[in-house]
Amino acid sequence: MYVLVFKQLFIMLMISVISFYFCRKNNFGSSVSQFLSRLLLYIINPCLMLKTFDIPYDAAKMRQFIILFFISLLVHLLLTAVSFIFVHSKNPAAKTGDSIDRLAVIFTNCGFIGIPLINGVFGPDGVFYLLSYIAAFNVYFWTFGEYSMSGQMNLKKLITNPNIIAIVAGFVIFCLPVRLPEIISRTIVPVADLNTATAMIFLGLLFANFKNNGSGTTPYFVRLSKILAVRLLVGPAVILAVLRLLEVFVSSVPDIRTMLFVVLIGAGCPVGVNISTFAVIFKRDTSYSSLLVLLSSAFCIITLPLFVRLAEVIL
Repeated sequence: MYVLVFKQLFIMLMISVISFYFCRKNNFGSSVSQFLSRLLLYIINPCLMLKTFDIPYDAAKMRQFIILFFISLLVHLLLTAVSFIFVHSKNPAAKTGDSIDRLAVIFTNCGFIGIPLINGVFGPDGVFYLLSYIAAFNVYFWTFGEYSMSGQMNLKKLITNPNIIAIVAGFVIFCLPVRLPEIISRTIVPVADLNTATAMIFLGLLFANFKNNGSGTTPYFVRLSKILAVRLLVGPAVILAVLRLLEVFVSSVPDIRTMLFVVLIGAGCPVGVNISTFAVIFKRDTSYSSLLVLLSSAFCIITLPLFVRLAEVIL
């Protein structure tokens, strides 16, 4: 487990370093960041969802998926409560950064880190379970997440969001007795496979444009340290405790222990790349958000195996 996490984080960091060097040499501006952020959120991510749902139907898996979806929603609600407890700036100038900090506590990089990690440990069945967490992630991200950043939630915009459409379409595809036509599948798969590289190139670009502007009267390192501790230590600890309690009520569900491990790993991943893309779209502190993602990814190599080991003892 530790070696797998290390390898995945190393790959991510190396791609980001290459991107960082290239972007520093060429001095790309905000227009490139805007392009990559929208490419990730509105094209690549939906294709990834459709690709992962394109598997044969199984009634038992359907039941497990639904159960895990609601558990995953509960996890996001609990992380939301944690974020409001620990993120509440009193300084008016610092309050503008609270939305980014809260989203960083709630939403993880469960796609890039989670999918290869789960696949290496639990195989295809584990990846299917993770899809339920990712589905809950996307529903919550495009409702509560967007509301946190913009102060409003447009129902029409939610329904027509490519990510939500991809979730619904993917679920329908899973329920059908047929798979996607080959011509469509061969179009979606290569686009979905761009997810990891594009996300890390995007982070390298943001980091190359980093400027320490501060945030109100709170130094960057103090704010960063607090949010990293909450994201990587406090949040997973709360989730592990709740999963232990839930295990009693769902113990009859087949393969429930693996399902709970998948949820814990999803909740214990570093800050999600989508936080940086939202920061770009809503014109927030992109340098700070990219630092959150990069540093949490580095420290996750220690914290995630630690919580998995604890779960092996507790669950």
